[in-house]
This record gives sequence, C-alpha cells and structure tokens, in this order.
Amino acid sequence: MIRDAALYLATADDVRVARQTIAGRPLAFRIVMAAVRAGMQRVAVPHALRDSALETALGRVKSEVGELCGQFPIYGGAEGK
Repeated sequence: MIRDAALYLATADDVRVARQTIAGRPLAFRIVMAAVRAGMQRVAVPHALRDSALETALGRVKSEVGELCGQFPIYGGAEGK
C-alpha cells in the first residue's frame, strides 16, 4: 500500500496558485490534508510552498492530523526532509 505522497508543481504558476487562500487556508494545506485523509503518512511539500502560512495552518490541526493517520505525517521537500 502506498503511504507517501508528493505535492508536485509542474510550472511556476503552480506555486502562485498553491499559495492562494481559500476559505482562510492555503490551497497547499488543503491538498496536504486531502492526502492525509486518503491514508498518506508522509506528504512531501516543495520548499517553495513551505512558508509561514502553510506551517501555521498545519500547526493548528496537528492533533486532528494525528488522529486521521495514526501519527503526525512528515512534511519535507524533494529530498524527503
């Protein structure tokens, strides 16, 4: 079973779109949460998206994410950090 996912950005415009706020949260956050709800334990997020808005949104739901997947997922860049 696949347990790792990556948020892939094909073009520079994808960074701009992923940073857009929808209903108070960055789109990148919503993509990560969808992957966690689908059973992913780790979701790699490109460094271009790892800003304070995404980190803040993830920090607010830390306990809920832990309940969804049994542990808090590891977020990292392309190299898996």
